[in-house]
Amino acid sequence: MKKTKKNKKKPFVKIESIQLTYELIQKEIKYITRYAQKGVSKFITLGNVLLFFSTLDGDAWLLDIEDRLALQLVDQGEISPYQVKDAKDAFSIEWKAQYEIMDNNFAVIDKNGKVRMFFDYPLEEIQNRINEAARLSKFQIGKR
Repeated sequence: MKKTKKNKKKPFVKIESIQLTYELIQKEIKYITRYAQKGVSKFITLGNVLLFFSTLDGDAWLLDIEDRLALQLVDQGEISPYQVKDAKDAFSIEWKAQYEIMDNNFAVIDKNGKVRMFFDYPLEEIQNRINEAARLSKFQIGKR
C-alpha cells in the first residue's frame, strides 16, 4: 500500500480590489431598489466603504460606512429622489443625511438637524456589516 502525503493547505486569504465606478453604483442601486419594492431584506457591501440595504417595509438605503452618511433610495416602495453624478474621472453622491444607530433604532439626521427614527430595521445585520467593513481595511478601493 502506497502512502500518500496529506496536503496541508494554508488558509487562503483573498484580498479583493474593487473599482468603485458610477456604473457599479447605479447597478447596485437598481438591484437593491428591486428588493425593497418586493419587501425583501437584502444587504450589499462594497469594500469597506458603501453599504446598500433594503427592508421588509419597502425601504432601501445607501450608507457611507466611513463618514456615516445616508441616502434613502426607496421609501415604502416608492423611489426617492437622489443624485449620483458621473464625471470624467470620478463620481459623486449627493448625500442627504447622516445616520446613527441609537436606542436600538436606525436614526437619520438630515442637513437641517431633523431626526427620523426607523424602528423595525434589521439593526443587528446593519451593525454586523458596518463592523465587518471596518475590519476589512485590506480592501483597496479605487475611484476611477
